[in-house]
Amino acid sequence: MSLSADKLQSKWKTIVIFIPFAWLLLFFLTPFFIVAKISLAELVITSPPFSKMIEWVDGSVITIRLVFDNFIYIFDDPLYARTYLNSVKIALVSTFLALLIGYPIAYAIVRSKPVTKQLLLFAIILPFWTSFLLRVYAWMGLLADQGTINNI
Repeated sequence: MSLSADKLQSKWKTIVIFIPFAWLLLFFLTPFFIVAKISLAELVITSPPFSKMIEWVDGSVITIRLVFDNFIYIFDDPLYARTYLNSVKIALVSTFLALLIGYPIAYAIVRSKPVTKQLLLFAIILPFWTSFLLRVYAWMGLLADQGTINNI
């Protein structure tokens, strides 16, 4: 390969890496910093509903004002701690149940005959083909006031 072809390939590698990086920067880091800015600003009754964090004073000095009242409020109110611990409990229980159900099914699939293996894999993949809206209606039927679960 010639030197110019190597340079061209190197430029394409850079472009291919930069595009996902820019995408993540735009749609992940930007909203993250916006939420962080709002959480560290003081609540005011205007539009936008938060104070400025960075201001120029006399055109030469930058002042940065961070307000941690929102974070103090979160740690003072026991509701947030209970909610967080409840979320962790739900995550642990669902992880345990997924392992308890998933490993035996995976073991059965691996140890089964090829025809049975295909049927088991089909039975596992089939729910992912179902429309989201159809699943929502199914959950509504199960969890409604007069639904299946409340009638048990």
